[in-house]
Amino acid sequence: MKKILIFSAQEGHASLAAAAAAALQGKGNQVQVVDAVGNNGFFRGYRLFYRFFPQLFRWPYRLSNSSWARRWLNWGSLFYYRRRWQSYLDRWHPDIVLTTYWSYLPVLDRLAPQARWHYFNLVPDPVTPSLLAYSLQAVNFGFGREFQRRGRQLGIPLARLQTIGWLTQPKFFRRYSPRQERQRLGLDPRRLTFLLCGGSEGGQGFLRLLGDLFWHYRENDFQLIVITGSNHSQFKLINHSYHLARKLHHPPRLFLTGFSREMEKLMAASDVVFGKAGPNLIFEAVAQERPFVAVSHIHGQEDGNLKLIRRYRLGWIAENFARQQQLVKQILARPDILLPIKVAQHRLARQNRQASQRLRTIVNHQPITNNKQRALGK
Repeated sequence: MKKILIFSAQEGHASLAAAAAAALQGKGNQVQVVDAVGNNGFFRGYRLFYRFFPQLFRWPYRLSNSSWARRWLNWGSLFYYRRRWQSYLDRWHPDIVLTTYWSYLPVLDRLAPQARWHYFNLVPDPVTPSLLAYSLQAVNFGFGREFQRRGRQLGIPLARLQTIGWLTQPKFFRRYSPRQERQRLGLDPRRLTFLLCGGSEGGQGFLRLLGDLFWHYRENDFQLIVITGSNHSQFKLINHSYHLARKLHHPPRLFLTGFSREMEKLMAASDVVFGKAGPNLIFEAVAQERPFVAVSHIHGQEDGNLKLIRRYRLGWIAENFARQQQLVKQILARPDILLPIKVAQHRLARQNRQASQRLRTIVNHQPITNNKQRALGK
């Protein structure tokens, strides 16, 4: 039996770890996912950018790609976390270590040449990942050519830059009845349904649009599913606004929820997804074949995700209110414009569905025979 230890963190890193765990579970493997980082100062600062100032994150992102900043951040991780990460390794005695978050890499890279475990790293952005997200010792997994090109900037051999597509949890590839899922949510099973999601932390990119939908449309036009993630203040604001709108007229029917573990069913109940252009949300919509509208993105690390949407024709970019209004009117006037998007998504979903098998094959069958080769990922 192989013991697999997955080091992860919050937000999208946790979703990626869950997808990896689902891919590697079974066939004699024992998988343990650990968030040894928790809600540290970095995540608290990142949350501010995520919710309120996503356009300003381009500066920390650029900083993270500079060689001197990476040296200091890696030194800090080694200084503060080496004993902590080592304690997990001593406790679990894994055969395989896999990471989804950069903070673990400096320590694991230092330990890997003398370690008995095999070492793998999932790079958590498909097109424009920070150079911090690459391991210099592990086999790195990523989405496509851009992932490889950026890794080569660090001198990492192609053998340790494996393109497998995007890992997505298997539940998103299941087919649900939209009518049944809408009925379960108390919605009209036949009505056009928009899903609005600000990501796990509840970004603000759709709030102005949502106000417009509450006040300028009526119940028989469409209906809404809104997900606010862990942003409780946003949940209360939307709930209050909707009840006020209901007192004055008949706005579209609404299903409002915070963080949900049934995201795949909420997507299945929708016809189109409006959301922050995070990679997991985009590829989950692709798996469900739901056209995606990017209403915001974290500048820097998610810039490439907008290119991804255009290149594969996964939906539309609508980061300003006027464009969002225009797009809603276009979809209402001609719902058939969603069909070509679904066809393009189907092709990419079929490719991504194989990512789990590719990961499983490489992790379980990589021909490593000694510690030196293991460190090199040959």
